[in-house]
Amino acid sequence: MAKAKHVICVRRDAKIEDNAAKKFEQAFYHALFVGTLSTCEAFKSAKAQLKMDSQIAENEEEKFQILTQSHLDHHCEPLVRIPEGSCINLYPEPRFRHSIPFQCG
Repeated sequence: MAKAKHVICVRRDAKIEDNAAKKFEQAFYHALFVGTLSTCEAFKSAKAQLKMDSQIAENEEEKFQILTQSHLDHHCEPLVRIPEGSCINLYPEPRFRHSIPFQCG
């Protein structure tokens, strides 16, 4: 049985603003999938963005928590490792790239 390495949650006694939840989610997933941050780094980055946002209530970011399998020997690595070097597009060029759809009638 697989275990989750990370669980992101809100403190049990806390209620969060909808706007804060949306902004945290956007910042977290952007950092995780677009950047090269680990889950823990993306979590910290999302909290930092909430803290700097003037539209979010003060200390709202402190309500978010990350739980890990082991607090003693936890090592967090980026979710996606992008190899160094040049990128090559492996998809073929569309046959009718410059065609404009039209309707006869």
